[in-house]
Amino acid sequence: MEISLQRLFTLLLKNILLIILCAAFGTLIAVGCTKLFIKNKYESSVKLYVYTDTGGQANPSQSLNDLNYAQKVVNTYIQMLDTRAFYTRIIESTGLPYIEDELPDMIRFSTLNATEVFQIAVTTTSADDSYKIAVAVSQIAPQMIQGFQETANMKIVDPPVLNREPVSPNLPMNTAIGFLAGAALAMLFVYIRDILDTKIKKPEELSDKYDVYVLAEITDFPKSERVNKPRPKGKFVSPVIDKAKKTLIIEKGYQEAYKIARTNLGFAVLKKTCKKIAVISSLSREGKTTTSVNLAIAFAQQLNVRVLLMDCDLRKPRVNRFMDTPNVPGVTDCLSGAAGLNIVVKETLLPNMQTINAGTIPPNPSELLASKNFESLVAQVEQYYDYIIFDTSPLNIVIDALSVIKLCDRVVFSVVMGESTHPDFSKTLNIVKNVDVRVAGVIVHGVEDTRKKGYANEYYYYDVF
Repeated sequence: MEISLQRLFTLLLKNILLIILCAAFGTLIAVGCTKLFIKNKYESSVKLYVYTDTGGQANPSQSLNDLNYAQKVVNTYIQMLDTRAFYTRIIESTGLPYIEDELPDMIRFSTLNATEVFQIAVTTTSADDSYKIAVAVSQIAPQMIQGFQETANMKIVDPPVLNREPVSPNLPMNTAIGFLAGAALAMLFVYIRDILDTKIKKPEELSDKYDVYVLAEITDFPKSERVNKPRPKGKFVSPVIDKAKKTLIIEKGYQEAYKIARTNLGFAVLKKTCKKIAVISSLSREGKTTTSVNLAIAFAQQLNVRVLLMDCDLRKPRVNRFMDTPNVPGVTDCLSGAAGLNIVVKETLLPNMQTINAGTIPPNPSELLASKNFESLVAQVEQYYDYIIFDTSPLNIVIDALSVIKLCDRVVFSVVMGESTHPDFSKTLNIVKNVDVRVAGVIVHGVEDTRKKGYANEYYYYDVF
């Protein structure tokens, strides 16, 4: 998946608190480990100058190649000292409780800027031990070198000094490393989580990835007040009907958003006869019924237009709850011949809008919707209406909606930002394309209103999914 710098910056900014907490936690771990688990180390060193007595002849170190010569001589002497014999003499001289294999890790040889001066540094967990070993080195090293080469001479340039200040661990550096490591791990976690998260996060993702048109963006309540919050049985709160006042409730922002969707759909379906539009979703609780009801209301608010809202979700009907009308009789009763069309059609508070609820829940909803009787019912009602809005079952759960959308002119998707996923949407889109019905667009719920923070509260949305 591609991720732009702007999106990455926005992602990190959104998770800045987590990054700060992880950085602080990394800092605490670094400080704790440094104080509790890492022992202090102390260092003493000696600097030695090596020269060769040529017996009055020209000193090679003063020739044109003196630097190369010095480097080779010093490196040779270092190799002479880095031997088991040298370490054995150090242990015998100091009497310290170390073994020969430990000293190579404690004693470090280094040349100084390609000169004949080299340094021997001793690092141990004891300041006294480091000093004692460094003194022994300053005494034994010249003897060892002269034992290999009689003409070699060595002088101490900088004698060992007892240093009781630890050279490691470096608390400021470890603290900085802990801080950066904590922040980096948090950023990596945020990035990987975002990459692996298949949820739809922005409306632009739909238009860019699937080439579908976003009909309207609806701002609603936070997820904490909508998702996984069960409604008490028999206490359904409708955003459309005020049961006490018997009036329509259409919030200002909500109304305007669906008017935009209505206008866009008007351009998508240009035929003069009845326009049939199915509202679908991949899964349940994605605002499908909410979209169907409010889209029907938006069309019914036009002059000289008759609208029918038909509930074809025969498994879990909800339109009757929104419109505060009895569910029975409805579509299934009409198809079975138990009720006539004039009985199943319900009036609403809008004079030019009517509904047909789902009716008695049948044992075979797929077969009913795929029957010739349903086709005849649709053909019959479309003679009297300008628009028919079909509320359907979730396509990724059951196939009931396929029989409905085959009879429609356009399909409208309903998705919820941060909840609907790309795999589910893609699967549903492929199903619709296989039926050969054109997708008019998507109505997106849960879009954060970042442009008008002070106006966001007007987009009031009840828990209706």
